[in-house]
Amino acid sequence: MAQRTEFTGRIAIDPPLNRHEIDFLVAFAGPASGPHRSPADGLPSRGRPLSWCQWVPTADGTALVWNGGECFYFYTEWLAYLIDTFLSRRARLQRASRATVPSTNFTFDHVLGGTVDVRTPAGTLLRITVRDNHVQECVVVEPSPAVRPPRDVAVS
Repeated sequence: MAQRTEFTGRIAIDPPLNRHEIDFLVAFAGPASGPHRSPADGLPSRGRPLSWCQWVPTADGTALVWNGGECFYFYTEWLAYLIDTFLSRRARLQRASRATVPSTNFTFDHVLGGTVDVRTPAGTLLRITVRDNHVQECVVVEPSPAVRPPRDVAVS
């Protein structure tokens, strides 16, 4: 079984997302979010990570959570991109003239906050904290150094 990065926690959204926002963000996650879609999809490319997004809203739109997918990279950058592009009062989608997503379906009034702990395959524990739409990542626990096998010591 392959090791993978695990995520525990959620990022709360206030006020909750509307049905259109939920549906869009669920559809956007995975291959639809990849860099190969930008700029063809017309969505803002500034800050868009070079991988797939695996943050999805909960069914009731009250939080963002990890979708459980494999190989999630740039998870902190993806949170910042989602907030800065689709959710906050200063969202880039409001100003994107070529966007294929009608921005009239977005409220651009969300404030996100919460904590997600990230355990990497190497054993590092990271904490992603979002407060008032500001995203930070910090290392909580470094992996322990590899245990070296005993070696012979020459006695002269």
